[in-house]
Amino acid sequence: MKNKLLVLLSVFALTLFGLAGAQGMMGGGNNNMGGNNSGGMRGSGNNGTMMGNQGMDNSQMDMPGIPMQTRYGTFYNMPAESLWNKLQSEQRDYRLINVHVPYYAEIPGTDSFMPFDRMENYRNQLPQDKDAEIIVYCMSGRMAEYAAESLLKMGYTNVKNLDGGMMAWQQQGLPLTQTMR
Repeated sequence: MKNKLLVLLSVFALTLFGLAGAQGMMGGGNNNMGGNNSGGMRGSGNNGTMMGNQGMDNSQMDMPGIPMQTRYGTFYNMPAESLWNKLQSEQRDYRLINVHVPYYAEIPGTDSFMPFDRMENYRNQLPQDKDAEIIVYCMSGRMAEYAAESLLKMGYTNVKNLDGGMMAWQQQGLPLTQTMR
């Protein structure tokens, strides 16, 4: 009963928080791959959201995100702004993994590419330390949620998923790149 309640609360939280981001993505958004950010970042989509520390105190920037309980443990849905702040930091104590299939694009600073449904086949490319922070992402977040659960099943304890994936990242006006893969 307790697990069912946690799942229902998680679904409610995702619905509540997820719809706010989805509404901005649905209509008239800028659909380029990040564009020229030379003059600072720009917003895209209807809401013109811009990233940075405006309106955030330090405790908000370090928040792990919304907890997602699975049968193997808990991972966190990390907001795009939290990942952006991590990427801007000089301290690189995490692995950023693109799990989207087929390859579409990537967030600059991505460490590796692993198909979401074959994480076990890439054990040798994952950190040996089971407490190491691993952040996974895909296009919308669904494949990465599957990958996050696989990582938990393999014994990793500090797993995060980019909430909303590359779509949410792009909605915030953050850059994506494409390489030949």
